[in-house]
Amino acid sequence: MPKRVCRIRWHKGKPLGLIRYTAPTFLDLPRELRDRIYYHALVSPDPITVCSMEYDWTPISKDGKISLVETVTLDTSNPTNMPPALGMLSCNRQLVTEAVAIFYGFNTFRFTGYETWQPMYEWLRMIGDKARAHLRNLTIEVQRPKGLIQDRHGSHEFHYHFQLPWHFRRVAFSYDSGKDIQESVHYLSPAAEACFRILGKAGHALTLRLVLPQGFLPGVERWCLGWESLAIPNQVEQLQRKFTAGRVVVLWEGMLEGIGIRDRFLGQQAAIKAKGWEVVDIKEGPTQHNSQFQRSTILFTIRRTSYTSPPSLESSG
Repeated sequence: MPKRVCRIRWHKGKPLGLIRYTAPTFLDLPRELRDRIYYHALVSPDPITVCSMEYDWTPISKDGKISLVETVTLDTSNPTNMPPALGMLSCNRQLVTEAVAIFYGFNTFRFTGYETWQPMYEWLRMIGDKARAHLRNLTIEVQRPKGLIQDRHGSHEFHYHFQLPWHFRRVAFSYDSGKDIQESVHYLSPAAEACFRILGKAGHALTLRLVLPQGFLPGVERWCLGWESLAIPNQVEQLQRKFTAGRVVVLWEGMLEGIGIRDRFLGQQAAIKAKGWEVVDIKEGPTQHNSQFQRSTILFTIRRTSYTSPPSLESSG
């Protein structure tokens, strides 16, 4: 039953009386005013960190054999930047419906550290279809990929600095290249495909920003540093076009540092374009000074304009 309040009624020459009426509620406010309140209560000025993972691996010797112990743990030191009024998301149905549209539509959600695709998929699945449809901005850190060696039959092994192999098979990379020699490929988590599948083509336009490690621009000489292969950018682009075309735009962001880095970057435009990248934006970053030289930084945003996918088993003859 709605809450009722009383007011005293008084007219000159007449006895006092009481007026009972239904108290105004938050939902009695105009929708435009409610949306303003939702925005100030639920939108963070900084990206909200949903998950941040730490990674470590240690070589262990036992019975004359060396093996790796890998650990991925939650990094609790990373600030989440959560807005203060998340309780609005657990009120009555109408208020939740309105608040969800603002919370998921105007915040940027970030996944940092290692193995970020799997936590992002679990979160996307958890929030449900209606919340996913409101998403507009996602940011995910992309680590330098683990090196793999692939033979012509699609068998892979990780290639570590200590030459410690980890044999396994993966369908996503399995195709007969027709070569007898081994070739280098890169590993993309299968959860990446699950993320693009679950985002789908329905909902608000969404920008997915993939943040590169500092100093990297995959495939481009000077800044690839062992990331010469474009296998991962090509696969991400292929997944975007296959499952989320028309909704999701994929942008790659990074930072480069050095003396005269802006001029050097602009001088590499032809090489960058030749690798299938388009430069969307360049911004000046912080500058470091010392007695001998000045090191500047640039923040760049790029996207794929062309890509090649691996041949299928059928097309390889």
